[in-house]
Amino acid sequence: MLRIESPYGRLYKTEHGLILPSVTTVAKATAKKPFNREVWAKKLTTKGLTEYEASIFTEFFIERGYMEALAFHKVEQFIENPMTREQADCYMDWKSAHSSRRGNRLHEFLEKILPVDTILDWKKCPECELEETQRLVNSLWEGEILQQIKRVHSLEHRLWWYCDGVGYAGTEDINFDNWSGLKLGGDWKSKDPKHYCPTKYGHENKIQLVAYAGARFAREGRRMDGLNVNYCFSSGAPGVQTVVTEEELPVLWNEWVVRVKAWWATIGTKALTERNA
Repeated sequence: MLRIESPYGRLYKTEHGLILPSVTTVAKATAKKPFNREVWAKKLTTKGLTEYEASIFTEFFIERGYMEALAFHKVEQFIENPMTREQADCYMDWKSAHSSRRGNRLHEFLEKILPVDTILDWKKCPECELEETQRLVNSLWEGEILQQIKRVHSLEHRLWWYCDGVGYAGTEDINFDNWSGLKLGGDWKSKDPKHYCPTKYGHENKIQLVAYAGARFAREGRRMDGLNVNYCFSSGAPGVQTVVTEEELPVLWNEWVVRVKAWWATIGTKALTERNA
């Protein structure tokens, strides 16, 4: 599949000529937005700002997802030394680029140490020349995540799903057998050192894994025995694994299909029309 960048997010062109949004494009466009500006403004007033100042700061930081920047700086630190628009721009651009490079380097290294169709008998943690990547790999090792992998079926495998005029495409990180004989789909997530928070990370990452599993079944007729989201931390702290349960699977799949249809109904036609104009 050919990957295409667009103002609406990443798209893919399949071998059949279909133009489809990526899983992450659909997920970002249709994710629930938990931020409540009234609650945040009230929180700022308790720290000494007037209601007018709180409303100005709140509107200012909503524009480009700056609430993430505010979360990075504790509220007290922000009020004592508020970021300017330029500083916030620089922070968000740096954070996005840094996270992307970190993830790409991890994926490249994992492709080297996880050869397809080879039995893996791990004796020790794999070694990497890049210190940051090594800490991420150590995190996967200390969390006993790498040791679960017996045989890899595919890495960075592109898949797509299309039905009744709507669809999506994406790249599945890993598909493998574990030592219990289960066929599993997995996703790697690298995070800065912080407490693992399943309520923040869990749902969206799980639903993306379910999307890949649905596409694999549609293309290859293969059902997975399980789906795992594997979190590793740049501090080297033990990684954490989130598992999609059998009870969650149909619920997440139904939600995902609704979100795919919503993307096509609200964004899809416009995105494809502008691209073909």
